[in-house]
Amino acid sequence: MRHKTLAVTVFGIALLALLAACGGTYNYGTVSFVDADHGWVTGFDPATRQTLISSTTDGGATWSVVGTSQLGKRSPDRIVGPAAFATATTGVWSTGIDTVMYTTTGGDPWQAATITGMEGYYFSAMSFAGASVGWAAACEGAKATAGAIAKTTDGGATWAAQKKIAAAGGCIDVACPTESVSYVLKDNRRGGVWATTDGGLTWARHRLPGKSLRPVYFAIDFPSDLTGYAVGSRGKIAKTTDGGMTWIAQVSGVRTALRAVCFVDADTGYAVGIKGVILRTQDGGTTWVTQASGTRATFNSVDFVSSDEGWVVGKAGWAPGQKGFLMHTTDAGQTWTR
Repeated sequence: MRHKTLAVTVFGIALLALLAACGGTYNYGTVSFVDADHGWVTGFDPATRQTLISSTTDGGATWSVVGTSQLGKRSPDRIVGPAAFATATTGVWSTGIDTVMYTTTGGDPWQAATITGMEGYYFSAMSFAGASVGWAAACEGAKATAGAIAKTTDGGATWAAQKKIAAAGGCIDVACPTESVSYVLKDNRRGGVWATTDGGLTWARHRLPGKSLRPVYFAIDFPSDLTGYAVGSRGKIAKTTDGGMTWIAQVSGVRTALRAVCFVDADTGYAVGIKGVILRTQDGGTTWVTQASGTRATFNSVDFVSSDEGWVVGKAGWAPGQKGFLMHTTDAGQTWTR
């Protein structure tokens, strides 16, 4: 999968015991699967200010801790811990300001990545377009006083700043459907989707629907180089079919905030948000159907894995949320299990 950012849940007795031993509630983080077997979940414990990452190699049947990190005083509590993997062994994990770790073993040991031109920033989201090339969205300082975009060409071992956006609000999400095409979501001033089609040599800003300074979009996903989706506050969903140059608002059918979106192709996708909302579309967003999650927990991310045939019954997906809450589906979201 391309991504990405998102949060945690109850995924087994072994992990529950592990979280209890850490001395706090595993609040929020990200989920990332590269295939049906290999996945990673990250989170943050506000009591200990510790981030933790766990992995599975058997489709979520068992999980094990593959890294812990203590946050510094400057690091923000609300956006910490995203992980993204290019392969089952190569991936990166953002653990605070000026700190990104990378691995070539799927977890421990982790090594500090080299970051150039971005002192004082933290990575809020990362995404890989292949085994080596990836992009990161970044925020300056705990208050996100500016945004930046970084790129790696060696699987996350080194990152270099490609563009800085000196305006209030950070870069909060990223999607890269190909090694030359990438999209980054910027919050607040000079907000919108920043796009490159030449591997990052040039970037163009595209506005999202909404007239206020903060239309407030939280996440993006691009199943192809031209087709993409953005989700945000009050049930906002927008779609582009021309690489972000124009966006059309869609009708989600809900008024609650949508925190994450994941598409397997141009037609089939999922959006999740607060109050346990899970939405599914099979027609490119023309219609969205609410799925029964059985909870009012806040979901912060969603990631699906599938065979080459795409999303069908039996292909596993994970929708993580706050307060140590993870839900699993094996039937394209018809039923979700804690």
